[in-house]
Amino acid sequence: MSFLQDTKDVIRAELQSLASLPSEYRDALSEQSGFIRSVRLQKHLPQGANLTTLHFLKEVSVSGYCVHAIRFEDTAKVWWILFCLVLLEPTGQWTIKECSGLAGNTAMSRPPHLRPTVQLYGNPDAPFYAGGFVIDDQHVGIQRVRLQTPSEMLEDTVLDNLVLYVHSESISLPIQAKLYNAESNLVETHTITLLPMRELKSQLNIDM
Repeated sequence: MSFLQDTKDVIRAELQSLASLPSEYRDALSEQSGFIRSVRLQKHLPQGANLTTLHFLKEVSVSGYCVHAIRFEDTAKVWWILFCLVLLEPTGQWTIKECSGLAGNTAMSRPPHLRPTVQLYGNPDAPFYAGGFVIDDQHVGIQRVRLQTPSEMLEDTVLDNLVLYVHSESISLPIQAKLYNAESNLVETHTITLLPMRELKSQLNIDM
């Protein structure tokens, strides 16, 4: 679909326009050798991206809205995994509204999860978007994750441990996440919030 290529081009062009600027975490790296942070960026992308490392991992769309999961490193060797909401303006142009995700230069350890879970980043305000990681340390084999409230239901198929969601309206928190295996059996249900609205409680091991 051509609009998916258009939205990718918008993200790539924005990163390119900021590529000559220093990494936003350059000063942080001079103060500490390793870190990982949850981030939210509104209407812009990070500075200093190395475009040769840019990968588009997954996307989801509804009319007028698209969310891309992207991964890249910047010139300070900080890696970024972002879930970016791109929207269609009345002028017919696609623009970046917001991105949420993780940035860091180290993979911090976390305790193993005894039950599968999903960790999401995004914004519940209209238009709702979310993206994140399925954590399945016990190798249950989670295939689908459904987000459900009394009035809304969104669902996505897991691809490389990633799930994405977008909706034209806001969705009130809390949201129930329902995790299903390949046989469509409900394996786990838990309540989620959307990072970085709260402190990052557990960190993921992510290899770039």
